Amino acid sequence: MRRFLLVALLSALAGAAHAQSWLDQPGVVGSTTVELGNARVRLPPGEWRQVAETSFTYKGEQIPIIERVFIQSEGQRVVALAYTRSLKG
Repeated sequence: MRRFLLVALLSALAGAAHAQSWLDQPGVVGSTTVELGNARVRLPPGEWRQVAETSFTYKGEQIPIIERVFIQSEGQRVVALAYTRSLKG
């Protein structure tokens, strides 16, 4: 189900894709911070909204993994997508 959601979001992006203004500025970061395990990472500029989260254990081991999907939207269109996967920390 997660993969279907991701494919659907990526398909929606392909139809209405346009370059983000920050793409030609390497190193530029926004104000939204997400936690990836014990680290904090800043997403690119703009307003990001978390739309999905799941957690599971890696191959039946005791290694907890968290996956999250964040989107930027413009009206009714999704203009950017961020997918994170990290160890639970």
